[in-house]
Amino acid sequence: MNTLLTSVAPQKWQPCSMAEGFGMIPSPRYFDAHPEFFRLILSTRHSLYKTLQACAVAVRLDINNMLPVHRLPHEVLSQIFELACSPPSAATMAFRAALTHVCRYWRGVLLSYPKLWTNISARRDTSDFFSECLLRSRSLSVHLNLHYHVG
Repeated sequence: MNTLLTSVAPQKWQPCSMAEGFGMIPSPRYFDAHPEFFRLILSTRHSLYKTLQACAVAVRLDINNMLPVHRLPHEVLSQIFELACSPPSAATMAFRAALTHVCRYWRGVLLSYPKLWTNISARRDTSDFFSECLLRSRSLSVHLNLHYHVG
């Protein structure tokens, strides 16, 4: 990379505004004459952006892992979820599904606790959701309560 930079280093640099980035950039005419330098800059910028994104995700995960709710044992949190999702109804089914989208920790606890997925209650045909509940309930027996409005 350094060899390429020194072999195609621009002879004339111009200041760059904060909106365009940091430091100095070569004049636009230079990029027309040396497309490999332009590709190198874009590739480096993309790599830096991806690295920063990965770092930001790691920092958010570390911060989330320090929250008190993440220190609760799976067993305690699953009991809390069981109490929050009873009695079984269409509303608590939607609530249960919404809980899986709060964070990775909660999703892991909810999906690993099959008892939460044994009472299925719905008002309309949602076969995809039913099949997901059957998978999540594993080998436990399932109670299915369908509500249909005839008329």
